[in-house]
Amino acid sequence: DSVASRGLGDVYKRQVPVSSWRIPSDGVGGPVILPCLGGEQGVLLIDSCSMDYLPDLQRAVAVIAYKGSVTSHLMQHAAAMKLPVVIGAELPQGLAIGSQVMISGHGEVTRA
Repeated sequence: DSVASRGLGDVYKRQVPVSSWRIPSDGVGGPVILPCLGGEQGVLLIDSCSMDYLPDLQRAVAVIAYKGSVTSHLMQHAAAMKLPVVIGAELPQGLAIGSQVMISGHGEVTRA
């Protein structure tokens, strides 16, 4: 049962507090994209802060990670690229790849 076959909001339920960095006060948004799927730009949704996702940062306008730390190697690369980052956000129910999302200045993820 893959993430792509279920609603992303059903998969990414939060159990830890949200942490966010470099989110503009008026927020940032775009379509949800997953690693290794397509070439479009958007809000990259990843399950962890693994360096396996480094190539995917090139397509990101922002990053939402299910779990991890701002001190991870991947997040240091995101910082160097000045990408907004949210770790641990709960996603809206029924969210799908390509859905437009908005990340508030406080790290809350909503449908755009």
